[in-house]
Amino acid sequence: MVSDEKVSFANIRNKIKNLVKARGFALFIAISMLAIISMMGFAFVTLTNQDFIFARKTIMREQAYYLAESGVEYSLAHYISWVKFPHTETLTFDNGGTVEIEVEDTSGTGDTITVKSKGSIGSETRTLEIVYSSTGSISSWKEYSK
Repeated sequence: MVSDEKVSFANIRNKIKNLVKARGFALFIAISMLAIISMMGFAFVTLTNQDFIFARKTIMREQAYYLAESGVEYSLAHYISWVKFPHTETLTFDNGGTVEIEVEDTSGTGDTITVKSKGSIGSETRTLEIVYSSTGSISSWKEYSK
């Protein structure tokens, strides 16, 4: 197909001017797209960082719980050797976690023992309070976040 347009020097010069104007617009579009992609990248990095912080705090919260639970187990295993009540003990672990254990004879006769075990790691703390009898049955199990 042949175009009906006349090919002339003026016509070519007008087409070149239109291309130059279009290039300016293309530059504007390219810079706009770069800005939008940069903002999306920044948002992605921010969200990823927040997810990482949330995951780390969740892990530390779980570790604090298991530290507190290990304090309860420790108190059950060593109950016989503790003659005087109230008894307190602190355990320190290689990962920086600590467990503070408080054992009280709440009945006065040794029949009911209350163990309060506080596990801490980093900024997270979990506390368990367990009441159990000398027969080994647990009558109460409470958990505190702070």
